[in-house]
Amino acid sequence: MAAARPDDRVKALSVLAEFVVVGLANGLVYSLVALGFTVIFNATRILNFAQGAFVMLGGMLTYLAFSTLGGSVWTAGALGVAGTGVGGGIG
Repeated sequence: MAAARPDDRVKALSVLAEFVVVGLANGLVYSLVALGFTVIFNATRILNFAQGAFVMLGGMLTYLAFSTLGGSVWTAGALGVAGTGVGGGIG
């Protein structure tokens, strides 16, 4: 068995760093959703499952804006937030 080349180690560390960053980003999103559930439940004493639907709506609108308009992620995020606000106002 041949020894690992330095390039392989750098690639492995790069992949590990990518996994750590993606995992932390996903964990932050999950924690924000859980915090929203907690705040709403403590304020109203009602478990509001509609919040999950609005999180999904915001994510889907952001993806739709990014994939169809081809702009920046920030513009797509702003459109997703605005669209979710409009959806919340209508619903």
